[in-house]
Amino acid sequence: MSGYLLLAALAAGFVIVPLLLRAQRMNPVDEIGRRETAVQLHAQRTAELTPDLASESDAEDELQEALRDELGAVLLEEYQQAAPGTSAEPAPSTTLSSKAGRSRLVWAVVPAIPLLGALIYTQVADPALLDLRGAEAVMQLNNERDAGALESWRVKLEARVEREPKDSKSAYLLGHVWLKQGNYSAAASAFDQALQESPEDVAVGVFSLQAGFLASGGSLDEKARALADDLLERQPGLAVVLEIKALDAVRRNEPELAVQWLHQALVGSSDMTRQATLSQAIARVRASMPESGPGVWVDVQVEDAGQIPAHGTLFVIARPVGGGMPYAVARRPALLAPLRVRLDDLVSMSEARLLSSAENFEVVVRISATGDVMAAPSDWIWVSEPFESATLAPSTLVQATLSPPA
Repeated sequence: MSGYLLLAALAAGFVIVPLLLRAQRMNPVDEIGRRETAVQLHAQRTAELTPDLASESDAEDELQEALRDELGAVLLEEYQQAAPGTSAEPAPSTTLSSKAGRSRLVWAVVPAIPLLGALIYTQVADPALLDLRGAEAVMQLNNERDAGALESWRVKLEARVEREPKDSKSAYLLGHVWLKQGNYSAAASAFDQALQESPEDVAVGVFSLQAGFLASGGSLDEKARALADDLLERQPGLAVVLEIKALDAVRRNEPELAVQWLHQALVGSSDMTRQATLSQAIARVRASMPESGPGVWVDVQVEDAGQIPAHGTLFVIARPVGGGMPYAVARRPALLAPLRVRLDDLVSMSEARLLSSAENFEVVVRISATGDVMAAPSDWIWVSEPFESATLAPSTLVQATLSPPA
């Protein structure tokens, strides 16, 4: 607002200052004085040419008339030289009236300039946004420590969203406030409103899905599942979305799907703590499934015969005998060893390369200190004997004991 007032004052100044300067250069009183002086001088000199007695001849009358005309021309020329740029000026009364009219017009227009600026400002800008400066701070606030600040922002953002429903950013921030305050239904509504205005924003979509999932008590309806699939199509590997789909699958008693979604989330995570949490979730879901099922599967018990790298990554792989593109891969933090990992179609590389489609395979257990999927000389590696899928026992258990590299 202070910037607007400054601009309005400058605009008025650009109009007023030139007018004052011009008024000083062209004072109507001075102009009238010059004209009256010229008239009086002309009358005086004309009187000097008039004799006391009547002219004795017409010739003298004609001569005096010619002298008066010449004198008038000379005075006119002198007046024009004294006031450069003027010629055939209108009568003083007319000039004063015209300038007075212009002056009234100017003084009527000058006050209108700030008013016009204010009108344009209110149409183009939004003064209410000044109250929302710094609203992004809600992302860092804690409901227990900053409850008062969160509530203050909630009031402001809620009023803004009600007044401007198309303001997706304000709706998005309001959704975060509601999430922190534990009002999941209100958060879902705010995020949905933001998503309607910004349908391509993945972050808005993720929080809309998350808030809706919490508001519904841990399940997804058809609309939410479609949103989750759309988000994964645009950005595969979104851990939060994959975990939400897995929890929804568990709730709907579909453990196989839950294992697949959790496995994808684990593979896409680089956080060791998160990987450990997801590994334990997979183990719990696996424990709820039947011991035997369709297809080929093998359990691998990984033991530690030495000092496994604390921050290493464990890969359990079923691949063609002698090497090649794997059929199935399970990834776990090495710090969880000893542990048991199951290889089956649920952790296959793709639908076109299922473990159950392999005639034979071997199991490779590898620990990478760097977490690289490519083997390195510093890796801890164990390789099994070949397995024939046709003769594989339903409850095959492989013991893999790892030792440091030579």
